[in-house]
Amino acid sequence: MARGSFGFGFVAVSWLLVALPVGAGDGVREINQSCAAVGCWPGDSPGLPVEIVETGSYRLTGGLLIDANTTAIVVTADNVSIDLNGFTIRGPAQVTIEPDGTLVCSSPGTGHAIFAPLAPRTEVRNGFVAGISGPEAV
Repeated sequence: MARGSFGFGFVAVSWLLVALPVGAGDGVREINQSCAAVGCWPGDSPGLPVEIVETGSYRLTGGLLIDANTTAIVVTADNVSIDLNGFTIRGPAQVTIEPDGTLVCSSPGTGHAIFAPLAPRTEVRNGFVAGISGPEAV
């Protein structure tokens, strides 16, 4: 009898571990290239951009690679904190400086690292954005 109970408990606990949304134990939701491919949480569509539609804290657990016309993260909620956690959101652009000081971008596009047009209280910290040349690239 105890043997059957153990087997059922193991299956139930295993199912619960698989069914929980990706997130850190401290309530911070995690973002990385792997979860972006399938949707990082309920309400986030598979693929980029990762859609942040709820107030809260978010943390990169790996870098994000995007092409020139892709946006990595779109924020539509207010009071969002994004910790890049030392990682980089990287696009393909290479920027060079001409002798006269002019910056020249090798791969202009329309993508953004983080686009938050309707979320004025969005904090982004502790990381890097590189190779992104879209308008208002942040």
